Amino acid sequence: MKALLRDRQAWLFSAKTFAASIAALYVGLAGNLSRPYWAMATVYIVSQPLLGPTRAKGVYRVLGTLLAVAATLVMLPNLVETPLLLSAAMALWLSACLFLALLNRGPRGYAFLLAGYTTAFIGFPAVTAPEGIFDTVVARSEEIILGTVMAVLFASLVFPASVRPMLTARIGNWMQDAAAWCRQVLQRGPSQAPRNRLAADLVQFEALIAFVRHDDPRHAGAAPTLEHLRARMLLLLPVLSSIADRLDAVQRDGSALSPDIAALLDDVAAWVDQGDQARNEDDVAALRARIAAHHPVVDQDIEHLLLASLLLRLEELLDLWQDCRALEQALVQGTATPVLRALPGAARHPATAESSNRADTVQSDPPVRSRTRSSLLQILGWSRRDAATAVPPEQAEAALLGHTGQLRQRSSLLQRLTGSPRNTADAPAPASNARHIDFGMAAFSALSAGFALMAYCVLWTGIGWEGGGNGAMMAAVTAAFFAAQDDPAPSMLTFLTWAVVASVVAGIYLFGIFPAIHDFPMLVLVLAAVFLPIGALLHRPKSMLIALPLVVNLTALLSLQNTYNANIQSFVNAAVAMVLGIGFAVVLTRLFRSVGAEWSARRLVRQGWRTLAEAAEGHGAQDRQQFASRMLDLLGLLAPRLALTPEGSDLASVDMLNEVRVGLNILQLRSARHGLPQLSREAVDAILAEVAAHYRQQVAHKRPLPGPDALRDRLDASLTRVGKVPAGTHRDEALLGLIGLRYSVFAKTVQQPKDITQKPSALAPLPSGR
Repeated sequence: MKALLRDRQAWLFSAKTFAASIAALYVGLAGNLSRPYWAMATVYIVSQPLLGPTRAKGVYRVLGTLLAVAATLVMLPNLVETPLLLSAAMALWLSACLFLALLNRGPRGYAFLLAGYTTAFIGFPAVTAPEGIFDTVVARSEEIILGTVMAVLFASLVFPASVRPMLTARIGNWMQDAAAWCRQVLQRGPSQAPRNRLAADLVQFEALIAFVRHDDPRHAGAAPTLEHLRARMLLLLPVLSSIADRLDAVQRDGSALSPDIAALLDDVAAWVDQGDQARNEDDVAALRARIAAHHPVVDQDIEHLLLASLLLRLEELLDLWQDCRALEQALVQGTATPVLRALPGAARHPATAESSNRADTVQSDPPVRSRTRSSLLQILGWSRRDAATAVPPEQAEAALLGHTGQLRQRSSLLQRLTGSPRNTADAPAPASNARHIDFGMAAFSALSAGFALMAYCVLWTGIGWEGGGNGAMMAAVTAAFFAAQDDPAPSMLTFLTWAVVASVVAGIYLFGIFPAIHDFPMLVLVLAAVFLPIGALLHRPKSMLIALPLVVNLTALLSLQNTYNANIQSFVNAAVAMVLGIGFAVVLTRLFRSVGAEWSARRLVRQGWRTLAEAAEGHGAQDRQQFASRMLDLLGLLAPRLALTPEGSDLASVDMLNEVRVGLNILQLRSARHGLPQLSREAVDAILAEVAAHYRQQVAHKRPLPGPDALRDRLDASLTRVGKVPAGTHRDEALLGLIGLRYSVFAKTVQQPKDITQKPSALAPLPSGR
């Protein structure tokens, strides 16, 4: 309570919102709107502490209202004579809108949410007078739009609070946590970084970035920069995890890094610790030169493969970290998007049948050592570009075409992840567009809400309760509002509790205070005594679930109009219907909908395994384009649920970042297999089929399973077979993919693969994943 009293921003927000609601109420009263209190309630529903979310909710509130109006005009006049059919139609409409809302996690989903329950708000109270439905929907639309306009105007003109400073501060905190993890990894210390929290934060950043587009025009232009930054922050997670696994492989074997490599790692850690100074080009160039000097040739020697893979990940870390720091500074200083090192690059040409046949003819030739530059970024369609160059990509390609006679098609990461055409250099990074979507859970949640509404309507019509329409409204609102939660019942119960409190407060105002009020200024003063503290509570996320049912239900029950016409019977009828409607939704949700965090975590893990199986089975380019961002998005959704699972759960053994690397190795093998000889390609295909079968079995058993011995033996044999293929890009990528897959799928197994070079000396264990 003391913290709330000292929170100036909370009281400023409350004062702004109260002023906007009073302005909306005054205009509604002056304009003789039939229910001006709807405009007042809309202000509190739309208003958010920050400008961007308020504007976004305002836009989509209006769109949702228009959709609800259209649906009401179609359903009510045609079905009002058959109450059960009307109730079923309303319930199906609510379910359909809620399904679309759950599939759209951004601001657009709010339009569908509003379209679903606003239809109940408009339609059910009008069933007693269906002949005036057109006038009713027009009046409700006017009141909602009036409240929305007032909320947006006051948020925009009176001490506007931009999303950008808050988002910039959170990004700074994220970078500090990532830097701490990076330092722990490079200094070979125990990693205590909250990796899952880093992924979960990036999911939240996506929603905030969407609000930036509706923010103050001075800041809205930062959205492309934020998209580029978030895309690189996402890629940092598997890169850092891969480096940690490679270094852990060396430590597990008891081997020591060479002094030069250890010094290089320490210097990279020191460079990361420089913070804003990490953008110094001379320092970065020196580190890149040292990395290049240590690059081994890629041959059958597993230690060489391990070192080559480690150094490639270090190169990617330098590029990504430098980009992140440059983009962060651009946000803080309000400058344009800087030149970046990790930019959309040339797409890799698939191997032709001719090259495969040519490789078949020389399969038994002795292997030749070669260097590899394949990287995690290249698999995702990213390549490094020197920051100092001033030559546009198109001119560089034209020059390359003149020298080689080959045109390298430039395709952006947006193309690769979404299949959409390339736009401009400032096009949002596509990592935010390829999301994990759970159609089954969305349908289950949506149908549960519709069922709750239908069940209440059956009770309402069955007993012939004339004033039960308020309950139908609140059942729809309550079921829809909390549908995205794993277990909505506790939140709905809190909503019910404070709705009861709102009923008591409304009764005190209606029958104890309002009879003594005779003018508008006095009405404002007595309302301020309650609405200002509620508004301050609404500003704080922890108390929003208290404030929202208080303010919305209190406003509805007060029913402020031009004349005082409170009736105790009507008030009790409305209050009881409201409480019963919410209570009905709570009970049905508890019985049929609540699943819990662990249940949802298991479902997400199984869906991740299913995605890996699909990638291994191979469905063309679509799988390669969508995989990385979808899996990282799934990891962000999974992280907060894993934190709520009980100790000792088998979910604790699931490392979804490791599964991301499994998928990247699968994608690398699917890309490299085209350039391998036929026998080697068949061996790789057999491995991919067994990997798919392994993950299908985990899905069927609903728990993690150890990798089968047959798959491990086949992987070891394939390392030997592919190692005999003549050197080349496809051979090198296949070797790295096979080794990464061998130690990703068998991350818990310490047994070494068979020595493909037949050397007697022990080799370092390989990294757990790509």
